[in-house]
Amino acid sequence: MGKDFKAIIVSINIDYILKNITKAPKRCARNLIELGLATTLKDNLKLQKELLYNNLMTLLEHSNLLEIKNWFFRTFF
Repeated sequence: MGKDFKAIIVSINIDYILKNITKAPKRCARNLIELGLATTLKDNLKLQKELLYNNLMTLLEHSNLLEIKNWFFRTFF
């Protein structure tokens, strides 16, 4: 149950961050990466911050919100 609750809280935060996707996509990407790194148990991701940022910027430019959320959960959970 703890993991489900965490996923719900993170999902709400993602929705909040993605509200600014058109105004400030770079800030949106930085905030999502910081949220992901703060909530993940995968230590190796911290070393790949630049790669994650570049992948997310591509998604923000060419994908819909559901695809972005799916990428986030696949990457950080």
